Amino acid sequence: MTYATLMTWEIFLDALGFGCCVLTVLYLMKMKRKTASKQLRTGATRSEDAPPFTASPINMPADTPFGGVLASIKNNRHKGEERQGGAANDPYDEVRRLLDLGMGSKQIASRIKIPQCEIELIASLRQIH
Repeated sequence: MTYATLMTWEIFLDALGFGCCVLTVLYLMKMKRKTASKQLRTGATRSEDAPPFTASPINMPADTPFGGVLASIKNNRHKGEERQGGAANDPYDEVRRLLDLGMGSKQIASRIKIPQCEIELIASLRQIH
């Protein structure tokens, strides 16, 4: 008796699952037909007729973490060119100067208001370069 009851429930659940699948397919077909007729009425173009997608580069703001460090490194590459403003305008020049004097990254971070991780990055890059 128990086996027959389990078998009955199994058949019922299989039929219920099959019915749900059929209803889902019918619903999707109806929605596709509805969308197609709406496009015909409005005269919308197909996606194949649309112009291709064009990508444009993303301009990152300078206030992103390490953005100023990268800009400062780019400035250092042009050593032959005269710098405008010197260390007073570029806090990263001041960081390099203080690192040369032997100050710690925590002290420099509190003095110049730059995150300590950026100062440690500058110190690491100076050791590599």
